[in-house]
Amino acid sequence: MNRPSNLELQVLSILWKHGASTVREVLDELPDGRDRAYTTVLSVLQNMTSKKLARRESIGRAHAYAAALSRRDALAPLVAEWVHYFFSGDVDELVALARSAPKRPVKQRTATKTKNHTGSMAKKKTTTKKKAAPKKAAPKKAAPKKKAAVKKAAKKAAPKKKAAVKKVAKKKAAPKKKAAAKKKAAPKKKAVAKKKAAPKKKAAAKKKAAPKKKVAAKKAAPKKKAAAKKKAAPKK
Repeated sequence: MNRPSNLELQVLSILWKHGASTVREVLDELPDGRDRAYTTVLSVLQNMTSKKLARRESIGRAHAYAAALSRRDALAPLVAEWVHYFFSGDVDELVALARSAPKRPVKQRTATKTKNHTGSMAKKKTTTKKKAAPKKAAPKKAAPKKKAAVKKAAKKAAPKKKAAVKKVAKKKAAPKKKAAAKKKAAPKKKAVAKKKAAPKKKAAAKKKAAPKKKVAAKKAAPKKKAAAKKKAAPKK
């Protein structure tokens, strides 16, 4: 058996006297009267459960702790050591010392604390829930107004968004339109340029060809005359 410490013995004395108790009840009734934190007593009780000196129980929604061994089983080894080491085995001296020791006032637990502990906790939870219920209704009423305001803001913002989208689309489409227009206009420009250039080419060709024709005609003139004379000679 694990030897209990001084604080654990105080906790066990409360559990033997009152039975299963909560952490708050143990904290309020420690015999030495020292100020301790709630978490300190909680950790002591958790260590006692691991040592199998106490066990955890549930009372309604609250958690309580009870002694896992009797007073006799816990104190018998300690008393035997005291008698052996401090009184040389004389039990009467131990009893006489115990009778002569000054008595300390013992804290008494009130009935309301033991009987109505779980009931008060449950009442507090129900009252807080009832009081908080009407407050939850307020956000529900405000919800349609918020939705309407959001819709109005969205409607107002819609034209601006559309205009912005159109501007972006126009900017993106402008280079494509220009390129397409250039492609379509290129054949027409070429055709117009060809039509304009054709008369000039023809005139230039005629100018170049005219002197050659004249020279050829001059060269051919004597030949034609000679041929005509030959034909006319036999007739005479």
